Amino acid sequence: MMEAIDARNQAGVITAALGLASGLGLEPARAIIASRIGRAIMALCWKAGLSARTAYEIQQHVAHVVPNQLVTPKGGVDYPMKVDQMEWLLETYLEG
Repeated sequence: MMEAIDARNQAGVITAALGLASGLGLEPARAIIASRIGRAIMALCWKAGLSARTAYEIQQHVAHVVPNQLVTPKGGVDYPMKVDQMEWLLETYLEG
């Protein structure tokens, strides 16, 4: 049980850090992580300045995206979406 509590606390800290680093704020970052949408999480991590590999790990271990919806880094290292696509995805969370 303590491991589950610790994992939740770490997820909260990571989410807050993503909100701060991306400049989007805590609530949009929470909504993106809670959505479990791999593309949106990739966009958030990109905006926060993280590597695509780290974004993939966050999808798996923080947001718990289901395996068939994980977005994998292009060539193992690059973001698989264009900048305008990622910006559009992030804007949808800022409007809501």
